[in-house]
Amino acid sequence: MSLSTNLGSFLTPKNTYASIQVCNMICRPAITMSNKEIPEETRKYTASREFCTEALGLMNNLVFVSFIEYLGGQLSAKRETGKFLNKMDFKNIKNKTMSNLCDKDKKIKSAIFLSSFLGSAFSASILTPTLNNLILNKMMKNKEEKHENKLLETTNKVENIFIKNQETE
Repeated sequence: MSLSTNLGSFLTPKNTYASIQVCNMICRPAITMSNKEIPEETRKYTASREFCTEALGLMNNLVFVSFIEYLGGQLSAKRETGKFLNKMDFKNIKNKTMSNLCDKDKKIKSAIFLSSFLGSAFSASILTPTLNNLILNKMMKNKEEKHENKLLETTNKVENIFIKNQETE
């Protein structure tokens, strides 16, 4: 196999989106933690939330989009050939370049690619934010309450200093 064949089979929308999520999982928390203008507790909370959001999105992408990709290829194969593909035929069609495929297989590969794109778009725009709101908000709520309590304590200390200064005058 040539390099273009290997890259061609890797550069699906699902894999491209997964690569972007991995970069975001690493870079976003690092950038957040490096901003010294934000209080340390806020940086820790924000960085951990960003990391968890991208990790949840990555898992969602790899599970959901893989299923949609497989489903789209199988439905296309059923329409084109009248039968479903076995796992080996599906993998071969998915990994071969378009120039090495017959017309029916080209249509199946196009359906796999299209379903990968649509699944990635649905995952990124609807499914991941919904799961993020349902799961991550509950997980991070306890951490957020602790952070708010610390901010409130800090604010109360500052207010007490002002009250003390007013009483002495």
